[in-house]
Amino acid sequence: MKQKLAFIDHSFHQKTRASSFVIDILKKEYEVEFFWDESWNQGAGVNLENISKNGFNPIVLFQVFQFPEKEIKYLGDRKVILFPMFDACPVSTDHFWENYTRLPGVKFINFSETLHERFTKFGFESKCFRYFPPPEKSPPNRIDAGELSGFFWQRTDRLNWNHIRRLIKNANFKSFNIHAAIDPPGFKVVMPTEAEIERYNIKITKWFAEKDDYLRAMREANVFFAPRAAEGIGMSFLEAMAVGKCVAAPDNPTMNEYIDHGRTGLLYNPKRPGPLDFSGVEDISVNVRRLVEEGREKWLQAREELLDFIREPSLKKPIKKPLKLRPAARRYFLYRRSLYNLKGSIKKSLPGLAKAFSGIKKFFR
Repeated sequence: MKQKLAFIDHSFHQKTRASSFVIDILKKEYEVEFFWDESWNQGAGVNLENISKNGFNPIVLFQVFQFPEKEIKYLGDRKVILFPMFDACPVSTDHFWENYTRLPGVKFINFSETLHERFTKFGFESKCFRYFPPPEKSPPNRIDAGELSGFFWQRTDRLNWNHIRRLIKNANFKSFNIHAAIDPPGFKVVMPTEAEIERYNIKITKWFAEKDDYLRAMREANVFFAPRAAEGIGMSFLEAMAVGKCVAAPDNPTMNEYIDHGRTGLLYNPKRPGPLDFSGVEDISVNVRRLVEEGREKWLQAREELLDFIREPSLKKPIKKPLKLRPAARRYFLYRRSLYNLKGSIKKSLPGLAKAFSGIKKFFR
C-alpha cells in the first residue's frame, strides 16, 4: 500500500499545470492528495494543522511556504519537502527560513543552481535538478537572419515592449507577435506605436483557448523573448528551446543557468537593455536542440534520484538556534520586508500613493 503524500500548491497551477511534471513522478511512489492554496487570490489558505492530523507523510510544499511559525510547528518530525522557486524567494528574506530549521525532516529540492547554493549555505539538506521538456522531433526550419520573426509574451511590468524595442533596434524583424496576456492580479500592458506595428508587422494576441494554439503561434517565430526577469524553472522559455528557438532572455536565473550567451541563446541586462546581435540565430537553433536532447536524457535518469532523495530520512538534525544574522542585518531584512508589505497593501487601494511612497523611500536611502 502506497504512503499518503500531501501535495500543497497554488491553485492557479491547476490551470497552468506548472507542477504536473513533479506530480507525475510522485504518483509512481505515493498516494497523492492535493491541497490547493487560494491565498494568492485573497482566498483561503491551507491549514497545516488539519493536514498533519490526517497521517500524511511526506508533505510537499510546492512554492507555498508562507506559513506562520505556529503552523509550521504542526509539521513536526514528518518528512517535509519544499520546492522553492528562484523568482519567488527574493520576497522571503533569509531570516524567514529560520522557522524551517527546527524541523528534523525538512529537505529542499531546487531547480535553480543559484537557489540550491543559497540553501546549502544555510545548512539545509538540498538537491538540485535541471528539468528539460521533451525535445521537438521534427527537423528544424532553416533560419535566415534577414527574415527574423519574434514572439514576446508580456506577463508582468518588469519586462515589456520598452525592453524589446531596444533589443531589436538594429535587427531586421519581418514579423512579431506580442502576446498581451498578463499574469494575475494584473499589470499594465505596454503597446507598440502605430509606426512600430507597421515596421515590424506586429500581431497582438490576447489569449489562446488551448495551449496548442499558443504553441502553434510560438513556433511561427524563430526568436523567443523570455517573458520574465527571473524564473522559478522557466517552462515558457524551456518549451521554446525544446522546439529549437533562439531564446533572448535577461541575464538572471534560471535563464542564465541554461543559456550560454551566443551559443545556446542570447542574454542581456534587463536594467540596461541594448541591441542584440541576431546574426547567429541559425547556429543557436542547432545548438539548443542538442542541449535539450542531452538535458532531457539526464532529467529522465534523475527522476528516480529525486524519489530516492524524498524516501531517505534527513541527515540533518533540527537546528535549535536561529540562522546567524547580526542585529544590524536582521533589522535590515525586517525593514525591507515591512516596506514590501506596506507598499503592496497601499498599491491595492491607492496606486498614486504607492508611487509617492516609492519616491519617499528612495529619498531616505
